[in-house]
Amino acid sequence: MKLLVGIINPLTTPKCSNLNLRQTQLNVKHIHPGFGFQIPKHYHGVRCFSQQAEATNSKTAGADSFFFADDSVTFASLGLPPDVCQALHQAGYTRPSKSQQLAASPVLQGRDVVLAAETGSGKTIAYLAPLAAALLSSPQVPVYQKPLTSNYQDDGSNEKQRYSRPRHQPAALILCPNVALCEQVVTVASSLINPTTNRPIIHAALISSRTGPPSLEKAADSQLHFVVTTPASLLSFLNNVGPAYGADWTRRGLPLWINHVVYDEADMLLGGSYGRHIKALRELFRIADKEAAEEGVRVELGMSEEEWEMVPWRMQRIAVSEGVAGLHKAGFKVPVNSNESIESILDGLPPLGDSSSIQQQQLPVQKRQYIYVAATMPTEGDHTVGADIAAAHPKAVWLSGHALHQGQGASVTHNWVQLSSASVEERHAAAAEVIRTDALLSQGQGRVLVFTKDIASAEATAAALSSALSIPVLKYHKEVPPLDRSQALDTISTKQGVILVATDAAARGLDLPDISHVIQADFASSAIDFLHRVGRTARAGKSGKVTSLYNEDNAMLVGAIKEAIKEGVPVEGAFSRNRSFKKKVRKYGKYVPRGREA
Repeated sequence: MKLLVGIINPLTTPKCSNLNLRQTQLNVKHIHPGFGFQIPKHYHGVRCFSQQAEATNSKTAGADSFFFADDSVTFASLGLPPDVCQALHQAGYTRPSKSQQLAASPVLQGRDVVLAAETGSGKTIAYLAPLAAALLSSPQVPVYQKPLTSNYQDDGSNEKQRYSRPRHQPAALILCPNVALCEQVVTVASSLINPTTNRPIIHAALISSRTGPPSLEKAADSQLHFVVTTPASLLSFLNNVGPAYGADWTRRGLPLWINHVVYDEADMLLGGSYGRHIKALRELFRIADKEAAEEGVRVELGMSEEEWEMVPWRMQRIAVSEGVAGLHKAGFKVPVNSNESIESILDGLPPLGDSSSIQQQQLPVQKRQYIYVAATMPTEGDHTVGADIAAAHPKAVWLSGHALHQGQGASVTHNWVQLSSASVEERHAAAAEVIRTDALLSQGQGRVLVFTKDIASAEATAAALSSALSIPVLKYHKEVPPLDRSQALDTISTKQGVILVATDAAARGLDLPDISHVIQADFASSAIDFLHRVGRTARAGKSGKVTSLYNEDNAMLVGAIKEAIKEGVPVEGAFSRNRSFKKKVRKYGKYVPRGREA
């Protein structure tokens, strides 16, 4: 069985044998080259291979074998229930991809998961399908659950009150960097149709500045499974109009029924301009989880809120992190007027690690699952996304695609065109000539995506191509009106013989089907941008072509990427950001790959 390489570093090793894999103890220094940080030595990880994985030559493997799992692997064999399998087949997903095969088991087990796999590898379904299975199965325990009380206010007017059982059933929150990607995730989720009822098996809703949550009064909307939004939109909604939709849509209410959180395009969300909003959301969940844990312990101990307020701060911290058992170990004594002793409570609890028994007993707190999904995982610099995730989730399962950071491997043909100068006119003429000689486009077939460095370049390039060619040229960047952007994406997704000129706004997350040719009119400024641009073609087991125009100014950068592709090593291993590349060139007088510095 062929399976893409995965790295797993939990304290409790998952049962890889369920997937017919052989297990090998992992040397903590021997990790996938896509991850540049060291896994701490106290993690006892395993590395899961198929018996044929290392023998597979990516240069000779076909596009199908590059993308799909082995023929013997089905969605049912991955543990997905019949209703989800039928919906996947109805939507056209007849075979699981390797990423979907790798992610299914740990996501279904409720583990924290980091899935870093090449673009176009089916990562959206890789987390949507098993999460749908979990949410559609026997009712989950909300993260925070307390018996209903008479003072519960559903209008959210008093956030300082103690919240009772949420009105919503447990759901998943999916965070994306932009609304276009949010809409795409909602579309994919809504495509999972029950063939008998002809209705979606799961309900996904987009929350944005223009769209609020759906009403749950209608029978069809009785349960919301996925909340899809951007970090900024969610915070704005919760801070402003959210309370008008009820207590569950407030800063204190939302975390109480979100059992799963997905970071789609995690490397982008956890860095740069998104950092402030992500930090605010993490703090929001941290406070809610702390209150939920305290409330759970207080209820188990039979203590009133007044009695709990008198518990020393150190003991409250132990209660949050270790529960009743931790308090007992620390010597805590329940007040004499409480209903039960701590020993009697411990006797009634299930054995540690018995999550099924905990769920059956409906205890107040259930661990929230976190899933991080990315096509690139930058590793150079003082602080990296991967290292931050590892510190926050030490028991997470790390899964890596075998072509991570490798420019789509054998399924992409790369053409390199060096220009004699940095002249805009020469660049436009070269791009037009590349399009004229495109065999598919000359027959009215194929879809061409042209990348430029910024909005001004996109506008100039689109105008030049429109003048030189007799083919419709569309534009996609942030200054194009939203409706026109949506129409451009719809056109290139549904029609043949189309050219779309775009900035890097179209490089991340958007699943544009059957892009036959990617042209870099302006060469990418970093390995990250290069990988995401290349990832727009050769998706879902198909092949594609990439033509890169460059000049003397970026010749050294191009040379580093060409060498990495030729050697079959991760492109990101050369450099993470352009400034890192330039820093090495200044230091050594030439580019020196990471790990080969003198």
